[in-house]
Amino acid sequence: MKKLLVSLLILASVFTMVSCGKSESAAATTTTTTTAAATTTAAATTSTESTRGETLIIYSNSVSDGRGDWLVERAKQEGFNIQYLDAGGAAVQARLIAEKNSPIADVAFGMNSIMWESLKSEGILEPYTPVWADEVSAGLNDPDGYYHAIVKQGILLVYDSNQWTEEEAPKDWTDLWTDPKYKGTYEFQMALTGGTVRNVLAGFFSRYLDPNGYLGVSQEGWDNIKAYYTQGVP
Repeated sequence: MKKLLVSLLILASVFTMVSCGKSESAAATTTTTTTAAATTTAAATTSTESTRGETLIIYSNSVSDGRGDWLVERAKQEGFNIQYLDAGGAAVQARLIAEKNSPIADVAFGMNSIMWESLKSEGILEPYTPVWADEVSAGLNDPDGYYHAIVKQGILLVYDSNQWTEEEAPKDWTDLWTDPKYKGTYEFQMALTGGTVRNVLAGFFSRYLDPNGYLGVSQEGWDNIKAYYTQGVP
């Protein structure tokens, strides 16, 4: 049974969707951040040399907008043939778990550290230490060598400065559903197949932890999540 080799490298960056949203008519306020990304640098074989000329299967949530095509061409220069699956982070995670006993993927990258920890606990990953592992800031790589960070991304709350001034804009995520003036003015994602939306929700839930609550979250926390979805726009 083959397992996945997972690795990450930390860089300074923010989500593309935030940088794209910051035009001349928009401003942003940082409300919460997460360290969330991963990549692999080798296939789960005894050596990378044995994979040259073979086809490697890559699962990732970071191959859209031509990035996957670039990766295919770049890999050819090193003698590797690759095929990739493009899906949301949570969808990739679910697929890897579903294929645990009959794995298809050789390499996975792009998901966040929460997902990698889940995959590690499932026994799906293969430990591997890339040559650049010691260049990553301390505390970001998995201490057991199952994954190594590639990027540190910030999840930002962004508003349109044509509609709100800095004083009028929300100062915290909870303002969205606790202040009536924001009702119906913000968007949320319906599908939970992406890593970003899961991190946003995890940030909400972390404020309302209760060991006696449903799934470890207090009733107040569930009420707040309901309000977030009820008062926003999908």
